[in-house]
Amino acid sequence: MMKNKQKNLDLLRAVRTTAEINRACKALRRAYLEGRKEELLSIFQEYKNRTETIKNPDPDAISKGFIECWKNRDYRSIAEVGELLDQKFFGLNREEEAFYILAKKFIQEDGHN
Repeated sequence: MMKNKQKNLDLLRAVRTTAEINRACKALRRAYLEGRKEELLSIFQEYKNRTETIKNPDPDAISKGFIECWKNRDYRSIAEVGELLDQKFFGLNREEEAFYILAKKFIQEDGHN
């Protein structure tokens, strides 16, 4: 019984440590993306000006662009760029897919932008 208790305590310590590592990685990623903000928004602006399917989009540019558009309530830009992305992109980037789906919903239901 003591072995199992010790094993569980070790597991809990590992989970806590893993959670701390995940938080630290997310904080580093946010800082990295913030440092590239202008570059990423510039790339996203290029995507907004396209009319054909976007092949091999920069996921960081899409993410940052969607976040900025959302802050500015520019749901139409999210929907328009989302229409140009391959569905495989959304399969790998669930958060961006949520932005896209919600933006389309806002446009349809509320007549935003």
